[in-house]
Amino acid sequence: MLETSETVLGIADMNQKKGVTKQPARIPPPLTFDHMFNIYLNPEFIKNLSGKGKQWLSRAMVNMLVVDKSIHHSELSYLEDAIGMAETEEEREELKKSVKEHNQLELWNLDTDRDYAGHFFYYLAMNVAADGKIKKSEVDYLLQLCGKLGFPPNSAKEVLRWAVELVKLSHEREQMVAGFRHVSPMYAGY
Repeated sequence: MLETSETVLGIADMNQKKGVTKQPARIPPPLTFDHMFNIYLNPEFIKNLSGKGKQWLSRAMVNMLVVDKSIHHSELSYLEDAIGMAETEEEREELKKSVKEHNQLELWNLDTDRDYAGHFFYYLAMNVAADGKIKKSEVDYLLQLCGKLGFPPNSAKEVLRWAVELVKLSHEREQMVAGFRHVSPMYAGY
């Protein structure tokens, strides 16, 4: 919860009256660029998937979050999409339970929705890169997914290389955005 300046100032005044040494007010840091938006699956895309394809993708997404050990705010949209894709209440509860208990769900080889298998692979790699870190457990799971998607092992290396580059670009963007906070405005008509 962010503290308002009035709350911080009120606490400082109370502490001063009690004889507590004055602490500087904490100013919350600005939100990161990743707080600006989330990535969600397009509902039209989801409509084109078979029931089995939706179930496979939602399970793979939840498993990717489970192997990460924690859910970063930038990964919440993946969880929401996974739960939202479930076609029954029973499936939704199974996905939620898996996340709460940190247990992976069974995942079979993707034998439907083959036209979208590459889409799934890169989307799951984006999930890996979403929090700005790539853990060994995520790399290992991405390699497993490669096999479940029916792709040759070397394709996992290419997708992983892309995910690593995505993380690097994300860090570079964050540094540039942070630097822009310190630039004095120079308005000009170009």
